[in-house]
Amino acid sequence: MHVVESYEGGVEVAIKSYIENSPPHIEHCLLYGLRPYRVYEDWAVSSELLSLSLSKNPIKSYFSIRKHYRKWRPDIVHLHSSYAGLVGRLTMIPRRKILYSPHGYAFQRTDVNAVLRTCYLLIEYLLSLRCKATVVCGFGEQKLAESLLNKTVICAPNFASIAQDQKPFQDKTFDLVMAGRLTPSKDPCFFIETVKALSKKPDLKVLWIGDGDQDQVARLKKHGIELTGWVSGDEVINYLSRANVYFHSAAWEGNPISVLEAAELGLPILVRDITAFCDLPSDSKASSPKHAAQLIIDHLDGQTDKLFNVRDQINANNTQLMQSEALAKAYRYPSDFGSDLIFYE
Repeated sequence: MHVVESYEGGVEVAIKSYIENSPPHIEHCLLYGLRPYRVYEDWAVSSELLSLSLSKNPIKSYFSIRKHYRKWRPDIVHLHSSYAGLVGRLTMIPRRKILYSPHGYAFQRTDVNAVLRTCYLLIEYLLSLRCKATVVCGFGEQKLAESLLNKTVICAPNFASIAQDQKPFQDKTFDLVMAGRLTPSKDPCFFIETVKALSKKPDLKVLWIGDGDQDQVARLKKHGIELTGWVSGDEVINYLSRANVYFHSAAWEGNPISVLEAAELGLPILVRDITAFCDLPSDSKASSPKHAAQLIIDHLDGQTDKLFNVRDQINANNTQLMQSEALAKAYRYPSDFGSDLIFYE
């Protein structure tokens, strides 16, 4: 039983990937929060894959999780992201049946003060004992998970799933592109400041793939940044393939699929210097908007090919085979693996 409140963006893609790449004998059911502005696809992985509303009220969510756990009696309850991870691990579901995937730890947030981040860290530290294993989506998140009390860490990395016929366009429509939901995590303000610092290139065509907070939408448009609004996965690939440079401005992440997709398309990539990318080359990571702007200008002027370093490394460590093998370990029945095992690549 998968449980997630915010079923959209990269988390939605990741959960679908987990379901599709699980061992064939595994049956899945899904409990997630509905959004009034979303049209949810009716895709059936199994007859038990249901569109059920998980409330934002933690008390209601607690009883909803308990109710469906008793109804379905799953062998494993896989909790996704901080909200479901908090509420689900506080239920009376046996620890040996619980897996937790943070998809970006809340204590990494930069939009809250240090006191609140410390509270998030303490909560994660203590609740890490309330799951059989932590299933992380990338190397940076793995390092964070291993610093908590539960040392059973299984790395099931995100990966890019792009059809062979989806190749980059030769004619590039956009000079600079970012993809993601407009939230503090994606840090559109950092992206805007980078665009402002690109004053030496006043005619750049800049695109943000996605939508979200309408105040942020207005700010992006004010600075000449185009937005696509909500688009399908295929449309995201189509827009990415028209980019000269992909710049991921997020302030904290798990292992963003849009970066993996950009790499699979062969794009030069610039990322923020954050924990999610701690294993990537330092000369392809930006520490500030001015630093990001300079790296972009250098690349567009043909002075350096540093931005290809991320492309060349990131997908070697994030493959479908790695995810499938990790999920085969994670989704074994709880009694099938010991409490002292640590699974990671």
